[in-house]
Amino acid sequence: SIFLSFRLRQILRSKTFILFLSMAKEEIAMQLTSFLENGKLTILLSGEIDHHRAKELIREITMKVEAYNPDLCVLDFGAASFMDSSGIAVVINALRHMTRIEGALELDSIAAQPLKVFRASGIDKLVEIREVVS
Repeated sequence: SIFLSFRLRQILRSKTFILFLSMAKEEIAMQLTSFLENGKLTILLSGEIDHHRAKELIREITMKVEAYNPDLCVLDFGAASFMDSSGIAVVINALRHMTRIEGALELDSIAAQPLKVFRASGIDKLVEIREVVS
């Protein structure tokens, strides 16, 4: 687990991670529902979070964080029906932006399948996971 966290930090700093993000060729327009209350930005993610949607999700989340400059950003996965490893890139990117503005990131309403992906990657060591949905 310590190795995974260390490896995750290495990946974040590597050109491979940036290349992975730029490889997405399709841009699928997404509508993200979000709301800001008392410095807490909640972003509701829905549908499938896969390599086809990761680039757009990253862009939308980045725009919202930059626009609202929250103290806390919560990514709510309650309506996400599927997530592959591209979801890790979405979370890491959000974590980077929140760290830059000295804010925090939390994940909420995570189903069993995405939770397995997050735990295998070590994300759960870097980001608080508040509620797990069975």
